[in-house]
Amino acid sequence: VLDALEDAVLYQVRGPIHQGASGLAIYYPLSVQGSEELTIFSKVCVSPYYLSFVDRQNYGSVNYGNTDDYNSDYWFDGDDFWSWLSDYFYDEDTGSYEVEDSTDSYWSYTDDYEQTGESPLITFENPPQIDQDGYYWFSLTEEGWDNAADVYGYVYQISADGEDIIELGETYDVYVDWENNYFSDMFDGYWLSLPDGQNLATYITDVTDEYVVYSSPILLNDEEVFLRLRQDFRTGVVSVEGIWTGIQDNGSSGRTSWQIQSGDVIVPLYYAYFGDDMEEGEYIGWDYTVGRDLTINYALMEEGVYLFAFCIDDIYGDYYMTDFATFEIDQWGDVYYYEN
Repeated sequence: VLDALEDAVLYQVRGPIHQGASGLAIYYPLSVQGSEELTIFSKVCVSPYYLSFVDRQNYGSVNYGNTDDYNSDYWFDGDDFWSWLSDYFYDEDTGSYEVEDSTDSYWSYTDDYEQTGESPLITFENPPQIDQDGYYWFSLTEEGWDNAADVYGYVYQISADGEDIIELGETYDVYVDWENNYFSDMFDGYWLSLPDGQNLATYITDVTDEYVVYSSPILLNDEEVFLRLRQDFRTGVVSVEGIWTGIQDNGSSGRTSWQIQSGDVIVPLYYAYFGDDMEEGEYIGWDYTVGRDLTINYALMEEGVYLFAFCIDDIYGDYYMTDFATFEIDQWGDVYYYEN
């Protein structure tokens, strides 16, 4: 496949943000978005073979990876590859030719799908545990290894009074050895932070072999937006890409972005869970005024108690969240894991 891709691309230009770009783009359902998106896709897809492939992936997602009884006959009717589309008709209201698409009801099987957070495709040879050296680790079964797509960490902070849980988000500070089927935390008590030491809540939005892009919810001059950060895996350097407006109501990525300016006021935002009932809410940091430029560094997290869990994405768009391990950062910055 890679050889065919190289032969197909005659010329390409790529910049630093997309260094891994190959010159071709495809639609692939990283997660099930429902019948509306898939109906639109079926109207523009140029290959019934590829459309049946996308359909198979969605079928596998809603059936926990089982595609043994998937049937692609719907997309093929003899030599008429486009049998699922009716004839074109002239719409007098719009003054244009339209096509009636009969796939609206077909894709309805995806509308009730929800991620479980406990993907049955992720199975463990050694379940997550703390070893004698204090590392939180696990290994997968052969089936679990085949179905795993990505491994990263989730970190939460317990408030000083022990009443609330503050979500610090996702991190790639994990040790991942696919070849030897060994995965462990690599957490050292440092977190991406503003220059004044405030930890930022970080969420992975893009990752390649060379870098990871995080988005962080903030108030920027009283407007809720996302700060986008890119970390180079080779150097560890974190650069500020700018401000992003996030995912829109229709599921598309926001196109509006701009750069941080001197004098801008940033307030970090965090998802949080309050009290015994774990009521969902928002925790708000304090004002930070940007100087000549904005530098994001890893700063030592404050002394206290934290939670760490692994999140393992499967190849069909679901994920498995492990149990939390509790760790403590002492006044000297040392990290100690212990069993719950």
